[in-house]
Amino acid sequence: MRLLFVLCAFGLLVAGCTSGVVTAPSSEGATTSPAQSAVTSLGADPPPNNSSLDRTDKAGHSPDESVLALIAAMNLSDWRTAYSGYASPTVDFTGASREWAAAHETYLEFRVLEVRVTASDAAWVRVVYGVSANPMSSAIQPVIVTEPGEWWPVQKVGGLWKTRWMPRQ
Repeated sequence: MRLLFVLCAFGLLVAGCTSGVVTAPSSEGATTSPAQSAVTSLGADPPPNNSSLDRTDKAGHSPDESVLALIAAMNLSDWRTAYSGYASPTVDFTGASREWAAAHETYLEFRVLEVRVTASDAAWVRVVYGVSANPMSSAIQPVIVTEPGEWWPVQKVGGLWKTRWMPRQ
């Protein structure tokens, strides 16, 4: 019953807070999944994609796949995997996992719209999503990001694509 209430409340928030329906992803490097750095780039225009650069890391993953894996881990409350998906966490694992568990955030309708690889170890992933939070905490507000989306910086660390700490929370 509580879950139904949370879903209904979030639906009302989304309907009241969005400017419209999120449209289909752009064709360049787009993927869809139901499933950051101190700076999450809102509306910034990152450098153009350099198609001569390799998009895959040493594990064979692309920047968008690493972001999607991070979001999947967050939604599964797999804090160890989520923590390992960040390039340079500024909070220790114990503190971060405690905060994540308390916030009880869930990413909804997370989609990658575009990927730009700008250097051999740097990329940007443009995403749209909604985040629901623990309804028992009045300090945590839902986040809704619609088109044109947010650019999340991704970088290679040890040869693997990782999201820079922290996406907007």
